[in-house]
Amino acid sequence: MRKRRHRRGYILVTTVLLIAIAGLLLAGVARRSLMAALDVKQAQDELQIRWGEASCQRLVFRRAPFILKKQVESKSLKPKRRDEGEEIPSVEVPIPRRAAAIELGGIEFQLQIADEQAKANLNRVLVERSDEAAIEIMRTLAASSDLPSIFFRKNKNFDLSPRKAAFESWGQVFESTDTNSVLLAEQLRLSTQRLTLWGPDGKLHFAAADDETLAEIAKLAISPAEAGKLVEMRAKSPDALSAQFLNSLGLNAKKRTKLESLLTDSSRCYSLWITSKDSAGTVRSKLIVQDTIDESTKRIHVSIW
Repeated sequence: MRKRRHRRGYILVTTVLLIAIAGLLLAGVARRSLMAALDVKQAQDELQIRWGEASCQRLVFRRAPFILKKQVESKSLKPKRRDEGEEIPSVEVPIPRRAAAIELGGIEFQLQIADEQAKANLNRVLVERSDEAAIEIMRTLAASSDLPSIFFRKNKNFDLSPRKAAFESWGQVFESTDTNSVLLAEQLRLSTQRLTLWGPDGKLHFAAADDETLAEIAKLAISPAEAGKLVEMRAKSPDALSAQFLNSLGLNAKKRTKLESLLTDSSRCYSLWITSKDSAGTVRSKLIVQDTIDESTKRIHVSIW
């Protein structure tokens, strides 16, 4: 009679194997649960960012003319006398841009609100000047950013003859050696502080533009010396673009008409740069431009990086 061989340890090995399989299954379930939780969090952040962007857009464009103002001393108004002495009166004048940071739903938003008509309009400059001269003006106004990795595209597309459309996005104008979309968006934001492609008529907002931008646009109609005088006179009366103000420049009829066609005393085009960062550290940049054509028509341009 044969004796049965006992398989020692068989049950123990089987148990350990089953435990290992169960562990692997549980690890897979846990991994899937973690991935699902991350997906849910990412979706929540995305929704929060979109809601925040929409909220900022509604608020900013509704109040942009009031946001982009500051109090400055007026040298053209007579001082008011008070018991303690004379007080120089102030006036409220437009400014070209303003930055702010807010937090909505745990997401931080960096905002830059700008008056697009306080910038030199590339499309308008190209109508007034040759391609080479226009590009030189744009280089001058973009140089303050000091970003050598962003530059004008070397092409022949600056011709704005009737058969060709005006530029509608910065991708048609600039190119960069940097492939990082976050850095590219920041380069564009800094390089276009005084440049724009938008605006219903291409005119420059006289009171809001900075001195160099005003001088460059004025030189499209008048001499550099006359442009310098215009900038100096505006410093004394920053809120004025009246017939009396223009008369004091002593321009001939042709120059004055040309200058008036380049300047405006109000703005109908504003922009909003929004930069946000979600919980995972992902940065998103968005440029929104609202161009008011008339009382009932608004054109929106959006770029996302």
